[in-house]
Amino acid sequence: MTLKPRVLLVDGDPPRREALAAALSDGGFAVTPAPPATALTILRGRDRGALPMDAVVISVCREGGSLAERVRALPGGSTVALVGLAGAAASLREELDEAVFDEVLFRPVTPTQLRSCLRRLLTDPEARSSRLHRLSQRYALRSAQLAALVGAARTVTATTDLRETVAESLARYRAAELFDLCAVFLRRDAGGFALLTGTGTTLDELEGGLVRALPLLESVDPTKPLTRLSTPHLEALGLSSGWLAPLLVDDELVGIALLGSAATGNPRYGEDFVEAVRAQLTLAAALGLAMSRLAASEDRFRRIADAIPEGLIAARPDGRISFANRRAVQLLGDATGPLEGRLLSDVLPLEHQSDAVVELPAPDGYGQLEAVVRHFRDRVGRRHATVLLKDVTDERKVRARLEAQAQRDPLTGLANRRHFLSEANRRLDGVASRGGCAGLFFLDLDHFKAVNDRLGHAAGDRLLAIIAEGLRARLRASDLVGRIGGDEFVVLAPLRAMEDALELGETLRGIVRDAGRVSGAEEIDVSVGVACYPEHGDDLEALIEQADRAMYAAKRAGRGRSSLPPGRADARRGIQFPTSR
Repeated sequence: MTLKPRVLLVDGDPPRREALAAALSDGGFAVTPAPPATALTILRGRDRGALPMDAVVISVCREGGSLAERVRALPGGSTVALVGLAGAAASLREELDEAVFDEVLFRPVTPTQLRSCLRRLLTDPEARSSRLHRLSQRYALRSAQLAALVGAARTVTATTDLRETVAESLARYRAAELFDLCAVFLRRDAGGFALLTGTGTTLDELEGGLVRALPLLESVDPTKPLTRLSTPHLEALGLSSGWLAPLLVDDELVGIALLGSAATGNPRYGEDFVEAVRAQLTLAAALGLAMSRLAASEDRFRRIADAIPEGLIAARPDGRISFANRRAVQLLGDATGPLEGRLLSDVLPLEHQSDAVVELPAPDGYGQLEAVVRHFRDRVGRRHATVLLKDVTDERKVRARLEAQAQRDPLTGLANRRHFLSEANRRLDGVASRGGCAGLFFLDLDHFKAVNDRLGHAAGDRLLAIIAEGLRARLRASDLVGRIGGDEFVVLAPLRAMEDALELGETLRGIVRDAGRVSGAEEIDVSVGVACYPEHGDDLEALIEQADRAMYAAKRAGRGRSSLPPGRADARRGIQFPTSR
């Protein structure tokens, strides 16, 4: 035969008590209904023996807290499932009673809810541990109301706002009729203690009493959780009972709480309850110390972040900026106000939702920014973003200048040998894909040595620069011009037909001769070798070979002319012209 779970049902309302007892009995529970006074008698009779109950249901009222604590104090009371029934508008005192309950149900409570709650607590051991976990979280939050201890765990701050904030928090205890006197003293770095704040009957009484209490603080033993005040001290403070509770954080004494009551004979003011309050104040001190250190750490981080030359931005999962260092503000401009709180997408036109390195125009329109975007997930899986901003305006200018130097002939500014070959290959591929025609023109100056001998090398360099300027000015944008040797130029030009090749060759001769007249080197001329795609070759290497042969043929024919490749093979001049793509 299966034993029914035994339940003590405590409720001061007879109709409600009887209805709940009947509902539990119908649900398979062995119920002992009792009003609070009778239940207290039952529990007192069990002080020396184990409680013969599996669960106790108590309606939270003025006696509810005492009964719940009595149950927990009995042998085996810690294993009893303890359920409280409370009104929807529970006072702070009733909320504090939850600390000893495994579960609290707020009226109106249906029989089904109560039966379900009891079965869960009796059959699932983890249900009670999770309840305790929730309670610890809730009390941690409540202790955060004492956030005025932030930064004061090591150094006393005595501003009016701080005193009022802590006074308001500590006043909650007195408002719940728990203590008539609550005070927190913080340890000074220089030694001794200073009052942070407190609540009493009147300000005068509070200050007078606490001044008399100050000498007691030095005698507190931090190894003891509580020190009960002696009768003379109680009389001096107008209390019937009182305790000094050291507040320890990481085994370091950071403060002392003074808790006292003028009431007599109330078991709620016993050491167990005072110890629970001391634990909450200690938690508040620990939170305050941690938050103070966190604030100091955040201050150090901001100082470091403001010192780096790059802009740093952090964005929350909702896309809004949570942090921006000084450089980020400088790069993005602060005319529209602070960056914090604004949408990252409103500040930076980032289209990438993944990690990326992108370049953006600076807000002023004159510079260039590089944004390194990285994402990470926090411990609960939410996605955050960080952006490292760098002004790359000067860097890009230097890069462009270096790239130009790597691709251009320093004397003439034309494409050098390497860049011409690379670009000519690319353009010839385009001509081939369109089925078009192109001509490669190899220019070798005639009588250039005589110019150097007569006018000097500086004049020769000036002549080469004037020729280059003439080629740039009179050829089309689609024509590619390069200098590949001392007095050798090469041109790749798209053609409508092969018949246009020699005509363009004569145009090139005219440009060179005009440059000679301008520079005082009237004797200068040029031999132009012409090779056409696809008639004389289907790749750049073949065209270069044929244009070289054509130029050599022009030299042999008397110089100062344009020539197509000869019909027979001629000896090469042995020029070195790399043609690899």
